[in-house]
Amino acid sequence: MIPEDLRAMPNVVMTPHVAAFSPEVQGEGALLLRRNIELFLSGQPVLTPVPELGVCTIGMVGNGVLSTDNAPIAH
Repeated sequence: MIPEDLRAMPNVVMTPHVAAFSPEVQGEGALLLRRNIELFLSGQPVLTPVPELGVCTIGMVGNGVLSTDNAPIAH
């Protein structure tokens, strides 16, 4: 939530965060993905591992997304 005092200031311009969509960042992300795949396929540790949190199957139930333990998943 953005404070109303900040929103009301005449000298403040707010824009969405869009830096991740720049060509440079997209290119670097693609190179990192490729390198991680190469390392994984060669049996080496990847550069940016994702920690394992256990097994969780996700599925749609009604209008919400639930895990196998029926706990709501924030999205």
